[in-house]
This record gives sequence, C-alpha cells and structure tokens, in this order.
Amino acid sequence: MLTLQGKIDLKVKEITVFADILPGAVIINDIRSGVAIWMNKKGLKELGITLDDVVNMDAAEYHSKYFNEEDAKDYVPKILELVKQNNDEESVTFFQQVRINNNEKCNNYSSLSYV
Repeated sequence: MLTLQGKIDLKVKEITVFADILPGAVIINDIRSGVAIWMNKKGLKELGITLDDVVNMDAAEYHSKYFNEEDAKDYVPKILELVKQNNDEESVTFFQQVRINNNEKCNNYSSLSYV
C-alpha cells in the first residue's frame, strides 16, 4: 500500500505527462507546507523562473513574490475549505492576481484548485 507521499508522487507523475500541452499554467502545491512542488513550462516561463527555483523557494517567499496578499484573503479560505472537505470530485474556481516576469503590477488570472 502506498504512503501519502507515495500517492502524491504518483499523482504528480501522472499530471506531468500531459501538463505541458495544456494552454495554461499548471502548478502543483503541497498544501501541508504551502510550497509549489511542480510547475509546467508555461507557468515557469510566465514567472521567469526555473523548476529548481520553485521547489527551493519557501512558501512565504513564493506567495509574497508572485501573488497579491490582499487578494489572497478572498480565495485562500475557499481553497482551505476544499482541502478540509477532502473530496476529489469538488473544485473551486477564482480570480487570482499574479505578478509575472518580476513585474510589480499584478495580472488577473482565472484559477482552478482541486484536491
């Protein structure tokens, strides 16, 4: 039987097979630590970083550098409620303000999260 980490690793591997052909950024976060553990090429290009940069960045730095913290107060509780429900048939959609390519100004993105 797989451990929780084993299940996570398997899901990440399954997603990485097709994520680069999707038209948007795909970011896999470990909600336990708040860090991004994987991002597709589109997302990396938009942020102007490498996958090594992402996985070696702590949660506080990642969120403050790329996301509007005031805006996050609206959608983070929705994501946490989704995690609490632990239902893989549910998702939450929201608009998110993201700083790309080291720009101070945020761009709005439609986002989707699921467990």
